[in-house]
Amino acid sequence: MATSTLAAPEPGALHFHEPSPEEFSYRPMSMLAVLAFALSLLSLATMTLWFLLPLGVASAVMAVMAVLRIRSARGEFSGMKLASTAVFLSTFAVAGGIGYQVYAYQTEVLEGYERISFSRDISDKGFVTYQNQQGPHPDLLAMEGKKIFLKGFMYPTGQVYDLKSFLLVKDSDQCCFGGEPKLVDMLGVYMKGAVTDYYSGRVSVAGTFRLNREYKGGKLEAVFQLDGVEVKPSRSDFDPVKPLDLTAERARLEASANEQLAKLEKEKAAAAAKEKSAEGDAASPKPAEETKSAEAPKP
Repeated sequence: MATSTLAAPEPGALHFHEPSPEEFSYRPMSMLAVLAFALSLLSLATMTLWFLLPLGVASAVMAVMAVLRIRSARGEFSGMKLASTAVFLSTFAVAGGIGYQVYAYQTEVLEGYERISFSRDISDKGFVTYQNQQGPHPDLLAMEGKKIFLKGFMYPTGQVYDLKSFLLVKDSDQCCFGGEPKLVDMLGVYMKGAVTDYYSGRVSVAGTFRLNREYKGGKLEAVFQLDGVEVKPSRSDFDPVKPLDLTAERARLEASANEQLAKLEKEKAAAAAKEKSAEGDAASPKPAEETKSAEAPKP
């Protein structure tokens, strides 16, 4: 009968042990998940910087792609928690940014003032020709004396602090990269009881609209002017969808113009009748003078 004996390992011998899957579970991190998480952190700035909204959308799409890729790899990659966090942060940033813009748009206008679009309500209307004379659009005439709220960019003139007046232009190309703005693209703002400082970004301005009826054509002289009461960086980037309703003002202006025209025509008719009467009196013969003494009787 054969017998077997257990031999003790020799001193100093090396022993190799193959680890089980439970003991060695290292998996490479998904780089797509890492990149999506980094972008999601940057996209949080969307809540205050509206122009970063595409970054938040791109981050959310990338994070969803990372989640799908990790799932389809069946354990080959790690980073599911990182990708899921990126999805949450990106979604929160986009939703928060849109929500903040909507809230800011609804609350940024001063009480008693009406929101208008610089481009649509002023620049696009500009001047029209009527009866061979050029003048402001009828809507701009009707807007005179109205309290309005609009957005634009401050035209740089060199002075930075304590501005009592400044030019407001409709877009950043005219304020920062272009030459002198067109007459219809600028608005002269004259602060009433306050001063302001120059700001390079988009600003919101509230004030009373008026026309420069003493326009002389000077350099950077504005026809459209505003008696400003408040200037501040714009909280939202939205412009109104609907134009300002000036129906009542236009009707009042047209009625006043028709009344003045009728009065002028009446004065012209009266003057013409008076002139005609004077001409008739001058053309009619004068009556013969009566004989002062009768023929003497014969003796």
